[in-house]
Amino acid sequence: MQERPDPLATCTNVFATPLVDAKYHHVVSTFDNHEMKFYVDGVLVGQNTIDEFPNNSIANLSNQFAYLCKSGYMQDPTWFGTIDRFNIYEGILDAATIAASAKKYQAGLKDLPAEIKELLSNVLVNPGFKPESDLSADFLQSYKPGKFVVYPTVIRTPDSTAFSPGSAKAFADLLINDLNLNAEFNETILNPGQLEGQGQLNFFNNDMKRLASAIQEEGTNADYYVVLEILFPPRQSEAVNVFGIHILVLDKDTENAFSFLLNVHHDYMAYNSLWAVNAEPANLEPLKIKCAKVAFDALCKQLEYAESAMVK
Repeated sequence: MQERPDPLATCTNVFATPLVDAKYHHVVSTFDNHEMKFYVDGVLVGQNTIDEFPNNSIANLSNQFAYLCKSGYMQDPTWFGTIDRFNIYEGILDAATIAASAKKYQAGLKDLPAEIKELLSNVLVNPGFKPESDLSADFLQSYKPGKFVVYPTVIRTPDSTAFSPGSAKAFADLLINDLNLNAEFNETILNPGQLEGQGQLNFFNNDMKRLASAIQEEGTNADYYVVLEILFPPRQSEAVNVFGIHILVLDKDTENAFSFLLNVHHDYMAYNSLWAVNAEPANLEPLKIKCAKVAFDALCKQLEYAESAMVK
């Protein structure tokens, strides 16, 4: 009897960067019986031919199983997500058609359904990166009766700086209403100057020092000071995406008490799909408010984790 070939050793694969961001994506694969192509959001991300394994043709496909977002191998991890729409086309879609379809699909996207967000919120465990601070233990012991002052949010791109009083006020209101803290909004704009450094952690540390100096110049009369920063990348298209968020919590001496940062690799930011269809104020202002809510949710989770660790 002829031994059957190992399917893992003779398969034709196309790979792409894993999509672990809890966002909707437009995904297309094409196969012309020789070459397979894989597109994500209208962009070709991988291709391969069956030259090495010519038996991997359409004629040799089985009708026994047809899985969507599932592997036929028990050792493979379970796919976690939802399918918005699925189509099969006769013929091969060209790159221009796929790009146009992706653009049309993305333009019509809405927020994730509430039930999906609830499901995701139960499994998300990474609310951002919090550098170690010797003052964190003191903060956890004293923040509840302490007085907080929240300054206007700093809006950053690589070559511009702007400010958002509305998102900062929204953050202050959340501290008051949801955490029952003594917080107030201070409309004084603190300018950290030009963005400098290589990478988000450098931006975070450099701006924290500059904002601390600005608070000292204003004079300190509270226990804790909060400044949010929202980072946008250079404009690449009509859509506007948030690159990162800084949550700076400084003590009365303007030292780092409980500061941390978020970016698209952190679940608490990724699953909220922080983007706008364009840079019009009518779209950007709600996005900034949404960023403040995400920052607040991440702060609550950071507090929960830190307080739980103290109990242990």
